[in-house]
Amino acid sequence: MRKTILAISSFLFTTQLLAVEMPLRHVELVGLLTDVMLNGVNNGASASQVFQKSGVTFYRAGGGQSQGAWKIEGDQYCSTWPPNSS
Repeated sequence: MRKTILAISSFLFTTQLLAVEMPLRHVELVGLLTDVMLNGVNNGASASQVFQKSGVTFYRAGGGQSQGAWKIEGDQYCSTWPPNSS
């Protein structure tokens, strides 16, 4: 039992050390965001954002919703939201 606990804790400690922030490339970003809904919290209110393949994105928080556009340029996520058009 003691060896099992030691092995598990060693694995968990090693796994945490291997977690590294890495930049994503164009193809990875497109794959992660296309036709996906992300959910979270914004200023204490539930929020969600939908990324459609067409490049349209909808953001909902609290009782409001806004529509914008998204794309991946090079290896960067870009978005526009009204009243901005570019």
